[in-house]
Amino acid sequence: MTGGQHVPFNAAMLAAFREALPMQTIEVHTSKQHFEQMYELQSNTSAILLHQKRVVPDKIGSKQTWLKKFVNEAIQLFRVLKRAKRQQADLVYFTFLSPFGQLLVYYYIKICRYKRPVWITLHGLEILKKEKQQKAIDRLYAACLRYAFGKVLPNRKYMVLEATVIDYLIVHQLLQPQVIFYIPHPYIFKHAVHVSDTTDEPIVFAHFGSARLDKNSALFFELAFHFRAAVYAGKVRFDVIGPVLPEMQHAIHPWVNLVATTSPLPRHAYEQACMRAHYAVFCYQANQYELTSSGAVLDAIAYSKPIFALRSSIFQYLFSITVEPPGQLFDDAEALRQGIQSIIDQPHHLVADYQATFLALQKYHSIPRIASLLKTAMHQQTIPGS
Repeated sequence: MTGGQHVPFNAAMLAAFREALPMQTIEVHTSKQHFEQMYELQSNTSAILLHQKRVVPDKIGSKQTWLKKFVNEAIQLFRVLKRAKRQQADLVYFTFLSPFGQLLVYYYIKICRYKRPVWITLHGLEILKKEKQQKAIDRLYAACLRYAFGKVLPNRKYMVLEATVIDYLIVHQLLQPQVIFYIPHPYIFKHAVHVSDTTDEPIVFAHFGSARLDKNSALFFELAFHFRAAVYAGKVRFDVIGPVLPEMQHAIHPWVNLVATTSPLPRHAYEQACMRAHYAVFCYQANQYELTSSGAVLDAIAYSKPIFALRSSIFQYLFSITVEPPGQLFDDAEALRQGIQSIIDQPHHLVADYQATFLALQKYHSIPRIASLLKTAMHQQTIPGS
């Protein structure tokens, strides 16, 4: 990953491993820039060794760059496993692999006769759904994943960040229960939970993270257009806190505040925008992001922003974690529109008291809890030093 992609997750996982294995030396194989961005979030680097790797930057629409990225990934994966075998590493953990990378790791483990534990995080698996395989490359990606999943190795396990993903993978016979485990998406929480009971206008409804078609982000723009009179009157504001992908150009209009970029926002700018928001709006449809853990949702939890979302399996699970829900779920776009209208219509905007809820959710995703779960998973696979 480049340009800040996955930095919060990678930094959080590093912090969790550091806490779970305080006496172990941890090697991090990534680019220098990526490591520096991780360091800004996670500063405990005791006994952490950086091995700089060349990472090919993304270039949207470039087939040549696409090919370079996969060739580079193939080389780096082989080097990592070869080094791990030479050093007899207790665990090799991949925070992210492309579908080709998933396949290559299987063959490399076989070729190198690598016997020690290998863990792989599965982030987004929407490509496994038939309706998501619109292009030949999508079908190829899905085939690579299915083939890699179908080849069982006793030392390879998969980590998922949403409990609902395990059910999908097992029901569809893609992975066996013994090779997959759930770890909640970790997060380094630096902001104290504080939800103001009142606010001056405008009320800010925010779209956290990148605006893109597979997040149904067009609905957010439609909502802003519907409430354009209230926006013009200064009663409400709709902000996109993140990049807007080129595929969203048709939806852009003046009633939504956004930064014209396709790259992640600078960390400080992102944090400031999150703190200004009053509500986090998620437009994911029921069949969207079902197999993907959303870092944007964790940002809403981190900044204690009540969540307005369409009803789906991932949000229903999230809302079931705590005694009181962290916001409201809506059955469809019209119900969501009415929910926003009810907030705007209040003579004095009052924000419900979600403090206990957000404290509970932050604890659920906290580094100490994730470290404890990692230690349990390590013991189950009898990893030395765990």
